[in-house]
Amino acid sequence: MGKKTTFNTTVHETILKEAKKLAIDLGRSYNDLFEEALVDLLRKHGRDAVIPEDTVQKRLFMGR
Repeated sequence: MGKKTTFNTTVHETILKEAKKLAIDLGRSYNDLFEEALVDLLRKHGRDAVIPEDTVQKRLFMGR
C-alpha cells in the first residue's frame, strides 16, 4: 500500500456529520469515504492517471 499523509482541514459541520453517518451506514471508515470523494473529484477533472492503484476507490471500482 502506498504512503498515506495526515492533514487538517475545516468542513461544514453538517456535511461532516452526514458523512460520518454515511460511513456507519455503509460499514466503511470515514477515511475511506473521504478518499473516495477525492478520487471522484480527480476523475471529474480528468486526472485519473494520478490515482494510485492501491486507493480504496480504485479497489472498489475494480472489484477488488
